[in-house]
Amino acid sequence: MNVAVKLQSVRPVSQIVISSTERDIRDFLNGKNNGEDLLHAMYDDILDEAVPERLLAVLRG
Repeated sequence: MNVAVKLQSVRPVSQIVISSTERDIRDFLNGKNNGEDLLHAMYDDILDEAVPERLLAVLRG
């Protein structure tokens, strides 16, 4: 038996929980939003990181 068929028989589609991130991705791909919330969810923690000195030196160049 196919694995996908087994999974469908175990958990009906109506009971699958869609996370808010997954919903944001779907909405972005469908053109319902500009992806701002999605980008914040994925990259906000990176914005708090310090910029390495070597990169700063190149940018100051």
